[in-house]
Amino acid sequence: MVPQVLATIHLLFADASRGRAFGIYGIVLGLAGAAGFLLGGILVTSDLAGLGWRAVFFVNVPFGAIILAAAWRIMPMVPRRAGTRLDIPGAIVLFLGLLCLIGPLLFGHEVHWSPWVWVTMAAGVAVIAAFLRLERAVAHRGGMPLIDLALLSDAAFMRGLTAVFFFFFANLSFYLVMTMFMQKWLQIPPLQAGLVFVPLALTFVIASRHSGERAKHRGTLVLIEGCAVQIAGLAALVAAIEWIDAPSAITLSLVLTIFGYGQGLVMRRCRAPCSRP
Repeated sequence: MVPQVLATIHLLFADASRGRAFGIYGIVLGLAGAAGFLLGGILVTSDLAGLGWRAVFFVNVPFGAIILAAAWRIMPMVPRRAGTRLDIPGAIVLFLGLLCLIGPLLFGHEVHWSPWVWVTMAAGVAVIAAFLRLERAVAHRGGMPLIDLALLSDAAFMRGLTAVFFFFFANLSFYLVMTMFMQKWLQIPPLQAGLVFVPLALTFVIASRHSGERAKHRGTLVLIEGCAVQIAGLAALVAAIEWIDAPSAITLSLVLTIFGYGQGLVMRRCRAPCSRP
């Protein structure tokens, strides 16, 4: 979903207004994060219809419907490129390959990692290999493949892709582990645990505003600075947990603002348009 949003911003806004559009996007992203953490805590605490934590997944349905209706009314129509079609076969094959590769990881523990788990994952690898061959065939026919495989030969692109992969993998893992730690180990209620992340999200918004101006003078060094601030925030969090027997929600929220500021520097710069290679 995220690549489609970023590509749409690039398409709908000219160079002069694109930077401002990305700035607004970063602000909304931070505010939505704050609202999401708070709403998640409220949903779990309310226990709607006895669903418990499952309600945090169901909430995507009504919000998704609202977004669809808003997009239908607000988004301008863009003319299609003549002679191009969506790579539906490629999308189906990629979906099946990822399903076979990732799905068993979700259920492997329950089935004690039986042999069929590994067979299914091996089949997923084979399907993804077939997907690559399919994409080459689509490109050879002059079609529009789901993934432009020529990008995989670009060393700079692959370095960036690897960095983004590790950044988001660690980032999403952090929120999951931190939430479980607060609720299971520190016995912080879900609503309070959600409120802990609100200051983090707000400092994310502030950093998003600062990052654009800093990038004009320091370029991609803003990314390195943002990562350094995040590491400092994580170190402060570890120190607080080690030195305080049971850190309160307020203490954790204050420490996490450091992490949130660094994250805002990185995320805003990762989504900003590049004026030169």
